[in-house]
Amino acid sequence: MNRLLSSPIDKSKVQKIYWLLLILFCMVPVLLNTAVLIPIYASLEADVVFKGSALSSIIKYAQELFDLLAFCASYSLMIFSMLLLTGIQTRLTVIFYALLFLAQIPLKLLINVFIYGSLGNGTQITVDVIYLLVYFALQMLQLFFVYLFSRTDSVKYKQYVASLDSAKNPTNDTPKKILPLSRLFNWNNPLQRTAAKMSILIFAIKIFTRIVSDVTYGAPKSAGEVLIMCAYYLSDVIYGILAYLIALFMFTLIYEKIKKKGGESSPPKN
Repeated sequence: MNRLLSSPIDKSKVQKIYWLLLILFCMVPVLLNTAVLIPIYASLEADVVFKGSALSSIIKYAQELFDLLAFCASYSLMIFSMLLLTGIQTRLTVIFYALLFLAQIPLKLLINVFIYGSLGNGTQITVDVIYLLVYFALQMLQLFFVYLFSRTDSVKYKQYVASLDSAKNPTNDTPKKILPLSRLFNWNNPLQRTAAKMSILIFAIKIFTRIVSDVTYGAPKSAGEVLIMCAYYLSDVIYGILAYLIALFMFTLIYEKIKKKGGESSPPKN
């Protein structure tokens, strides 16, 4: 797949850089979210002075952004490795993602001790575990769909590249370079196409949960509540756009870190 890149990949760098990016952009945001932001948010919401305040809302949005970064960084590394690297990196990403979010379950229960002074009674622990397991299942379902998008787009593009190499290709066309990225959105670039599908999925899940929440809450009773509702839906749109931009950032970052320096990839042989 080096022919799809302006500079070939330095295989000696891949494993080290992959681990570094997984830790920095996946594990660190999850740990900061779980061990720092969640306790701060719980403390603010327990205080009548700060409950529902701007500071509390900022912390809540920061939690969502850290989650989004962890999701999209993992997905982006998986998408990149599916097309341009080997199955080892793809499996590494999936396993790391699953174990990381699975580890959140006991960690979040342990954090309750620091927030509330105990794990709670048997009923409370059971409810917490069920809620965390359902959330984990949804995270795995989201990963599964992104994996399907990535697998489908990767296979189709590799088949397209193979067809250009075929003797039946009279034009002798060669595939265009997919990295570095040539523009902000390019549906013909398989990385950007999968990233777009990923962002739409994340946006759709966000909108769905927002609609369920609004239906549960009830219809707005004033113009102010309508404006607040519109602001929330606008934030969901921004959330989806950010997911796409994070993916592009990750594609560019990993490519810049693992490419060979100072040389263009050799042209394909006819």
